[in-house]
Formats: sequence, C-alpha cells, structure tokens
Amino acid sequence: LISNNKGFEINTSSLRYADTLLITRELLSFYHSLGGRIITTGSDSHEPSTLGFGFDGVYSLLKDIGFNSITSFDKMKPKFIAI
Repeated sequence: LISNNKGFEINTSSLRYADTLLITRELLSFYHSLGGRIITTGSDSHEPSTLGFGFDGVYSLLKDIGFNSITSFDKMKPKFIAI
C-alpha cells in the first residue's frame, strides 16, 4: 500500500449499527509504524443527520496513533488535511 501511495478508508457507518469500526486500531498503528499516512474517512450517509457520524472519535483515535492529517484527493493527487 505505502509504496503504491495507497491507504485506508475508515468508514464510520458500522458505528451506527454495530458500535464498532471495521478496521482495527492495531492495523492502523501497524500501517502508521511503517510510514503509511493516507487515511480517508467516510460515513456512507444517506441523510443529513448521519453525515460525518463518528468522525470526532475517529480523529481522536488517529491522533492517538500518531496521524496528524486525513487525506482527500484532487485529480488523484493526495491532499493532507490537518486533524
């Protein structure tokens, strides 16, 4: 992933149904320890009330691991946004 400039999406939709993320802290920590920095977030929202659901907790988790940004893409080029 890292050598191909790829990363992970943390999708918070599972928090609405199962109260857990589908990606583990251990996997995110391992990715970060190897130099991975590309993390995107999504909420699979289909209504305004769930847009960005759980993002505050995800950002706290990422900061605790050592990430300082999330990633968006413009014309397939990563743009890092501070968290």
